[in-house]
Amino acid sequence: RWENEWILRILMYIRRMINLISGRLIARLITPPPQGGCESKKGGIMPHSRLYYHVFWGTKNREPRITTQIEPLLHDFIRSKAIGLGGYIYAINGTEDHIHLVVHIPRTVPVSQYVGKIKGSSSAQLNKLNLCTEKFYWQSEYSIFTISEFMIPRLIQYTENQKIHHKNGSTKPGLEL
Repeated sequence: RWENEWILRILMYIRRMINLISGRLIARLITPPPQGGCESKKGGIMPHSRLYYHVFWGTKNREPRITTQIEPLLHDFIRSKAIGLGGYIYAINGTEDHIHLVVHIPRTVPVSQYVGKIKGSSSAQLNKLNLCTEKFYWQSEYSIFTISEFMIPRLIQYTENQKIHHKNGSTKPGLEL
């Protein structure tokens, strides 16, 4: 168990360094979710949670709307909103018609509200920039699965290699729309 935590911490550290080197300033704001309980005002230890999810959804009508021009902006908008809601994104990637996230969602935010706010905020911010010929919309539905800590490194790798999986036809049933 401790080996998995250290591997996860090393992967998170490497990911942060890559983001910093690539110049994504928003990544500097990311901090890992709490690893233990926290002290309450009365001096006792409060309960903690570790809620991990694999979330994915598509563009409206699965139209290929996520271009290489808007993809980095879209990821930054999603990452920024997730941080603002108290979440943590371990991985984010997708193709021209859908997106995958491996996330920690705080127990204080309902899952449907978390995903809804991320989807709504990211499309609204993208539309404000007028980078698309038509308005950008997400489909109203989404898929979400709870995952164990043990699965996080595998799902990070799967998510980061989305374009390769789709190009080679190596997608995994149940992990795609």
